[in-house]
Amino acid sequence: MGKISYLQTLLVAVAAFAFVACSDDKNGSDLPDGGVTEKDCSNTKSVTGGAGSFKITFTAVGDWEAVSSDDSWLTIVPADGGKGSNKITVSFTQNTAATSRRGTVAIRVSGYRDAVLCTLTQSGAGSGSDTAVNEWIEEYMKEAYLWNEAIDQVALDNTVSFKEYLKSILDGVAAQKDASGRPVNYDDGYWENGVRQEYYSYIELNEQSRSTRAGETYNDTGILNVISGYLQEEPYIGGLVIMGVAPGSSADEAGLKRGHMVTEVDGVKYTKNLSADVKQNMFLKLVQGNNVRIVANEVSGGDNGDWVLTPLPEMTLSSFSYVDPAIYKQDVVDIDGRKVAYLLYMGFSRAYDEDLFEAFDRFKAEGAEELVLDLRYNGGGEVLSSTLLATLIAGQEYKGQVYVKTTYNASRTAAGQTGALYKIGESVVSGSDSSYSLIAEALNHSLGLKRIYVICSVNTASASELIINGLRGMGIEVRLIGTQTQGKNVGMEGYVNRKVGNLYYDFLPITFYSENAVGFKDYSDGFTPDVIFDDANYYPGDFGTLDDGLFSRAASWIRTGEKPGAASSLRKSRSMVVKQRYRADFPQRHPVGSLVLLDEQ
Repeated sequence: MGKISYLQTLLVAVAAFAFVACSDDKNGSDLPDGGVTEKDCSNTKSVTGGAGSFKITFTAVGDWEAVSSDDSWLTIVPADGGKGSNKITVSFTQNTAATSRRGTVAIRVSGYRDAVLCTLTQSGAGSGSDTAVNEWIEEYMKEAYLWNEAIDQVALDNTVSFKEYLKSILDGVAAQKDASGRPVNYDDGYWENGVRQEYYSYIELNEQSRSTRAGETYNDTGILNVISGYLQEEPYIGGLVIMGVAPGSSADEAGLKRGHMVTEVDGVKYTKNLSADVKQNMFLKLVQGNNVRIVANEVSGGDNGDWVLTPLPEMTLSSFSYVDPAIYKQDVVDIDGRKVAYLLYMGFSRAYDEDLFEAFDRFKAEGAEELVLDLRYNGGGEVLSSTLLATLIAGQEYKGQVYVKTTYNASRTAAGQTGALYKIGESVVSGSDSSYSLIAEALNHSLGLKRIYVICSVNTASASELIINGLRGMGIEVRLIGTQTQGKNVGMEGYVNRKVGNLYYDFLPITFYSENAVGFKDYSDGFTPDVIFDDANYYPGDFGTLDDGLFSRAASWIRTGEKPGAASSLRKSRSMVVKQRYRADFPQRHPVGSLVLLDEQ
């Protein structure tokens, strides 16, 4: 059993790389697919036992009507509509039964099979079987939750399921407002357009728990992100564009890279009128298949000239086991005579800290004067590893300076719990029982930089944001390029693999704030980049090259010494019409939060 604390990255269904997996049911199995060409939904959705609603956007080829498997508890508004883009609201009633229930939401277009947009599973109200777990939840929340005093005002029913019980506490606290009119626990969760998408605090059965470290073993082809879209309509040039490939995977061994366009999968060619279901099936084969034959292409040209696809030799991909690393790419490039180190770092994990030593030794040996740290897909990881990376960047001159300080709720603070101090180059973490010798050793591999460039996005969170905030707190300049970061300035102390009764649970509520050396912690809305550039609708180039719009803007800043505008880069970004984004567990497969192992056994 281990007790841990970390900043848990929100897995947001509407993030820039949302995985869409929808399927058709068998209604009208003799009819063709294609009544719905685009669908903004996941194939399954789980909700708690209370009443609620959610929205789905889709594109229909003709007039349609909504169909639910059970209208006694599922309501769809509007119930029908016309051709084109549509949005429906799916509402569900409270489930008063002890067991869960399941229903489907589909769209029926005349002449086509019903398209199932979502299969919804709603948990039961509970029968009192989780009482012991709920008592444990309540006890720990009242002790350690960052807004624990508000829990006394919440009416609780510990006969409900353990997930529903925690949510009732969180919702009850959220119903109480602070002086500005915001929920008391506003910082517990990710917000978008004024709506909290999900709480960071969570509890799960251990066998369902989220990955917390890099170094996980996966069995797939290694293709992580895919965009479906086209470059030009006449003549039509479109396909499935690779956005990421895991090192050591089948796709990596075959030579696939970010920016390659796949135009054929197992004999099925990507065409202009291909249905969403066929595209989805092509994607699933790409990421999960065995002995899958594909045709991939190098892409050049665009915008100021004709697009050119250069086919690569036919490849065969298979799913096999590989260990997913934290470092996806390291390089040293020459930009007008200046040596620039590039590091694509996917998750903070002590399992890979010595790999960081090797990378920084290479940077030093090749005379790197600048560092571009690519954290666009880095959702966090261990605070100790974050401190180690900060030490590699800052070096001997900053030894002993505070990198991160944690602060607790008022009652714990009054009891003398002052929080932990993580310092550059120091192995012992004061205010805690933690120590990590490699932090001190990192000084021997450090670059000693006064400035770095960080590529960031909404996926940049927690331990990644500690790098930004922690280095700035010591006076090191951090230049940000990309889009707004997630804004995760809170952390968790909780239990992993805790046995209650005959089951094991991971329970991780928000229990502390993270601040830097000057006491700054107010970044719950994220860090705003110095150069704002969203590459979502531009053709992706390989990481760490001038074809990558984000790296190219960092390179421009380094070369000229002046901050570039969004449109300024060493190589022009090429526009693309994106029809669909697919994600295969990326970046969730990497560490999330800012993990601190306190008494792991």
